[in-house]
Amino acid sequence: MPPKKSSLNKKTKNALVLQSLRIQETPQEYEVRLSNARDRASTSRATETLEHYNVRLETQGVLASTSRTNESSIRQNERLSSQQSRSSRLRAEETAEQRQVRRRSQQIRSSKSRAQETPEQRQVRLRSQQSRSLTLRDHETPEQHEIRVSNQYDRTTSSRSNATTDQHDQRLRSQRSRSSSLRSNESSSERESRLRDGRLRVVNTRSNETPNERERRLRNERSRIAQRRSNETLEERDAHRNYNQRRFQNHLNVYERIAFNYNSNVDYSDDELVSIGEMNNVCKHCNALKYKNEPPGICCSNGKIVLPELRSPPEPLFSLMSGTTSESKHFLSNIRKYNSCFQMTSFGATKVVKDNFLPTFRVQGQIYHRMGSLLPIKDHKFLQIYFMGQADDIDQVQQRRQYNPATRERIVAELQKMLHENNELVRTFKKANNDLQLLPNHQVVIHADKVPVGEHQGRYNAPTANDVAVLMVGDPVAHRDIIVRRFDDRVNRISETHRSYDALQYPIIFPYGDDGYHFEIRQINPATSK
Repeated sequence: MPPKKSSLNKKTKNALVLQSLRIQETPQEYEVRLSNARDRASTSRATETLEHYNVRLETQGVLASTSRTNESSIRQNERLSSQQSRSSRLRAEETAEQRQVRRRSQQIRSSKSRAQETPEQRQVRLRSQQSRSLTLRDHETPEQHEIRVSNQYDRTTSSRSNATTDQHDQRLRSQRSRSSSLRSNESSSERESRLRDGRLRVVNTRSNETPNERERRLRNERSRIAQRRSNETLEERDAHRNYNQRRFQNHLNVYERIAFNYNSNVDYSDDELVSIGEMNNVCKHCNALKYKNEPPGICCSNGKIVLPELRSPPEPLFSLMSGTTSESKHFLSNIRKYNSCFQMTSFGATKVVKDNFLPTFRVQGQIYHRMGSLLPIKDHKFLQIYFMGQADDIDQVQQRRQYNPATRERIVAELQKMLHENNELVRTFKKANNDLQLLPNHQVVIHADKVPVGEHQGRYNAPTANDVAVLMVGDPVAHRDIIVRRFDDRVNRISETHRSYDALQYPIIFPYGDDGYHFEIRQINPATSK
């Protein structure tokens, strides 16, 4: 009886044998096989005609479509992962010329393919691309995100720099068409979300741009606006002006006397005129936190102003500011009272209105700070309390708590010792008091601004404060300087632009007596730090 013939044809048998061999091959054999296959393919494709090229691509497309329609999701993920790995390895090894050839070839294939696709196929492709992009971006690290955005920016810049005028106009028309199509179908909530995201992107981009980039952006905007206005008709100009006026008037109508016409059904929180957002924009120069609509240079003038680093408060103030203990919580809830115990200047106003039956007063006009002499004519107040004996004198503590009985004696005593040891202004005044004992007809002058080095010879210099002078009474001084005498019944007004204005009034915030704002803060070049 003749042997029974197999039901498998020769091609199927060869495929099964080949599959069995590839399962058993080692990674080295796998790499050698792929390398040989790439070499054969490169040799073959180098000599193929355009007709053979198109036939090969069409055949590959049919085979790929047939194979992928039946593959499972697990197999699809494995295939995509393998393709991504191979692409990454090959692109890491390719030269700049090979990269350019690959990208041009991809652009040609994409253009041919997209020119032949139907609107339905285009929508399917865009949805698939969007889905893949969202999946990949959900799993990328911050470093990968930065690299992707940087590469996209470089590719876009390179492409647009080489585009012709016709290509530029065509790109803008396509963008406007796509935007109009998408926006015509969006809901009101989607529109609000899009506008809010757009504002955030613009603010973040502008907060990170350099002065040259900002100047170039403004110049381009002025050029575009001038070109648009030069081409618009009188009717278009009037329509644009009327639209802006109506838009502004609508905002005014919404918020006019809103406190008397408040509608609980209206959500005002998301309106751009009401919501200022979170303080989460970080300046790249000084790390200051800003709101989204604050201009980029409002904090440090885009890196031109460099202030010294804030020092950590000395003990016990550092522990009292933590808020982790019952004592620190008490301190924080009464911090204004504790600051009042140690402030060196008093509070004043051009007009204070006191009611007869209410324990409050109203301030009208301008407020200001005042300072008296180092030693009192009668009772010790404000700065004068610092000269009641030594740093640990109990009389000082009792005098400070006289008007702030809610404070605790031990905390006041510890803070008092801390300021005597660390506050430069307190140490300067105490040294000046000792010097004025020998110079009764002199006065202490704290200059409003930093004095340049070499311009204060022959003047009194504190150990670390070079801008304090002891001058004879009657010598000319600047109108913003602080003048302090040893004994005097007059009080002097402190200029709000004096560098020690805040440190004298808020010693708890400025425990070291550091300088605040003054007119001699110099600007630097952010590029050279000079």
